[in-house]
Amino acid sequence: MFFIGLKDDLIEISWSKKVIGELIAAIFLIVLGDFRFTNLHGFLGVHEISYMASIIITLVVMIGVVNAMNLIDGIDGLAAGLAVIASSCFGFWFYVDGQYEMMVLAASLSGTLLAFLGFNVFGTENKIFMGDTGSLLLGYIMTLFVIVFNESNIQQTALWHVHNAPIVSFAILFIPLFDTIRVMGVRIMHKKSPFEPDRTHIHHRLLDLGFTHFQTTLILLVINAAFIILIFLLQNLNIHILAVIVLTAGLLKSYIPTYIALRWMKRSRKVVFTLD
Repeated sequence: MFFIGLKDDLIEISWSKKVIGELIAAIFLIVLGDFRFTNLHGFLGVHEISYMASIIITLVVMIGVVNAMNLIDGIDGLAAGLAVIASSCFGFWFYVDGQYEMMVLAASLSGTLLAFLGFNVFGTENKIFMGDTGSLLLGYIMTLFVIVFNESNIQQTALWHVHNAPIVSFAILFIPLFDTIRVMGVRIMHKKSPFEPDRTHIHHRLLDLGFTHFQTTLILLVINAAFIILIFLLQNLNIHILAVIVLTAGLLKSYIPTYIALRWMKRSRKVVFTLD
């Protein structure tokens, strides 16, 4: 995954070749490492799933998370900041659950990203960027956390059991996952390639409203953190009710800034036309 991102940063490769590379990297983790989803926790009435279904679902989730982290890396500090929040959440839960090897991995990632943020957001002479090399690898590790988190919460008798783990883990990566699903859905509806770049991401809408890069990043980090707290408080609800809450929150988060930005741009055009 690292070298796929590195090659794309040095000499841009097509999205199809990138996805093929992601699939190969995913198979290493799923088949050789045996890290995969084996249970849907009652979502859509499904609990334990077959081996082939397990591989397919895990592949889809991994490609989704990897590309979500890649696509959200559009402004300084956003992807890294979201990953710090996510890895800190997963890492804390791994710690209280006694999974210290996963906790160390999560803590190492958080520490690395905090050091990176110092140069990425506040750097001047020594400013550095994540690129696809970083964002793809980041998505790969996030998927590992999601899989282990979900698999560890199948048994409901554990002291630190989290109810409705699939929805909770989606909420932890709420901003990148929902924004990617929305953007790709809109592109497909307009008969465009889902991987074709544009300026329809949530951070672009906030920038259009006049916020700076730093302010936009901070707003989205606060929204994601607040939503994680909310979902943990509501985790005992029915899994489908919780999914509806996530969907509703995602739509509000996506379309309120879009609506405001469009109204603002229309009003700006009218003002310019009148002045001319």
